[in-house]
Amino acid sequence: MTRLFLIAGEASGDLLGGALLAGLHELTGELELEGVGGAAMAAEGLASRFPMEELSVMGIAEVLPRLPNLLCRISETADAVVAARPDALVTIDSPDFTLRVARKAKARLPGLRVIHYVAPSVWAWRPGRARKMAQVVDHVLALLPFEPPYMIEAGMTCDFVGHPAATLPQASPEEVAAQDAAEVECVEDELSYRLRAVERAAQLRAGELAPHDAKLLEQLCVELRSLNP
Repeated sequence: MTRLFLIAGEASGDLLGGALLAGLHELTGELELEGVGGAAMAAEGLASRFPMEELSVMGIAEVLPRLPNLLCRISETADAVVAARPDALVTIDSPDFTLRVARKAKARLPGLRVIHYVAPSVWAWRPGRARKMAQVVDHVLALLPFEPPYMIEAGMTCDFVGHPAATLPQASPEEVAAQDAAEVECVEDELSYRLRAVERAAQLRAGELAPHDAKLLEQLCVELRSLNP
């Protein structure tokens, strides 16, 4: 039986992990799973070591108060990887957490195979990240078809696997048209409501306005009404 340790740190990574596990179950049958994930990965049999939401922080204002706990979770998770001695460690996006765990674990298990799901966008900025990642990652699963050459150049193997969202059912032309019509109707209702509010205000305050201003307000109401007959 294949033993995997998987780590996802946010909701998008959990969805990718859930889809990955569903595919692996179809291909290989039973898996022995450990790691950190959310509801999608739990549905595929992963019992998260702690709530994934602890890792879902953004910006320095959120990170700083939680830094001691995050550092503790990095060490704790690395210890769990070493104890589990999995066939592979699968890190899913969230590199600030997942790759720190991988680095610590691989320092103690040099033969540990690390697979990272979601290539960093080195084609857009900070290309040096790929070379740094190659120090701990053996293989990358890329979402975009042009990413493998960047990963290979940095010293890792890489496969383009696409995004699971591409396999979801697509809306029919009729469903798209119905959604568009509903959105237009919603906008029209909002315009109608706001127009009635302007007209009511104009009626209530008409006696307080100079004749010229009252005339301008009346003209504005007429123009608004023409936009939403």
